[in-house]
Amino acid sequence: MICSVCGQSYGLTHNCGGIAPQLESDEPPSKVGFAPAYYFIQGWKIVFWDDVAIRRNARDARALFYGILFWIIGASLPLLLGFAVAAANGVKLDPQKVTFALAMVPSAILFDFLRFGICHFLAKKFFDGSGTFMPLMRALLLGSVVSWVAILPVVGPLLAAIGGTVVIMVVFEELDHIERMQAFLLAVGVNIVFAVLGYYAASALS
Repeated sequence: MICSVCGQSYGLTHNCGGIAPQLESDEPPSKVGFAPAYYFIQGWKIVFWDDVAIRRNARDARALFYGILFWIIGASLPLLLGFAVAAANGVKLDPQKVTFALAMVPSAILFDFLRFGICHFLAKKFFDGSGTFMPLMRALLLGSVVSWVAILPVVGPLLAAIGGTVVIMVVFEELDHIERMQAFLLAVGVNIVFAVLGYYAASALS
């Protein structure tokens, strides 16, 4: 028999513990409309290893839009802060260089699509990953809200790098169904390679 109060099954006797707490569903809400605050919170839940949030937003087509939006904001904030500091210190900014730097931000998201795609390929090739690409991208991009902490003085860039690695690790573990250590090695290895490539690309453009 099933207790109508707590939902537990029992035989002849039952020590009821009261109303059972409702578990958060991993299905996306049917109606949320324009909800940047909701998806901002969902992004931070992903950063803090919330498996339910990862699965929910991987299934939510709307998460991709907000993920791209949060990624662009996160990539733009350090640039804008740098320009503001330079202007406050009396440094004259070259308008063409400023425009070029800001124009590169949206296109740079293709760099991360490539990075995540390589992670996914390696997970499937070497670790028997079984996920699909678009659900991974929804969760990964939504978790990119962690990049916003890069504007914090001194420790910001380090915290953002660590957080970005954690997001890749937990999302690939949950959605590509690979072991945590495999996901960690994958995240760290690919991040190091792309950081080096990004450094040389930036040096070539400067």
